[in-house]
Amino acid sequence: MAFLSEPVVETRFRSFKDADAWLSAREDRLERVSISNWIQRGARFFDDEYFGDENRFLRFNENGIRALAQKMSLRFDTLRRVEKPGLVSELLNDLLAQRDMTERFEGQEFF
Repeated sequence: MAFLSEPVVETRFRSFKDADAWLSAREDRLERVSISNWIQRGARFFDDEYFGDENRFLRFNENGIRALAQKMSLRFDTLRRVEKPGLVSELLNDLLAQRDMTERFEGQEFF
């Protein structure tokens, strides 16, 4: 079973001003989360679909999981081909447990 991703509703902006206005209108629903801090506090992948801890979790769209896989030195196409349920989460969690992963995500945030 490949890693499941969320479909994306694409929004295009004509200018940075339009993008800023869109973000401002949704500011109360947006949050920045330090990836390295969340990993250190126990965030993990589970059910080949989610990332998080006992308090909250998130799902990725295809672009998001593709970018995360690249950051972890994985090919997204390989993750998509895995058929055994739970194996993708197990692989991603094994890589997250490696010492250099926290350093790779230092200063990076989910938004």
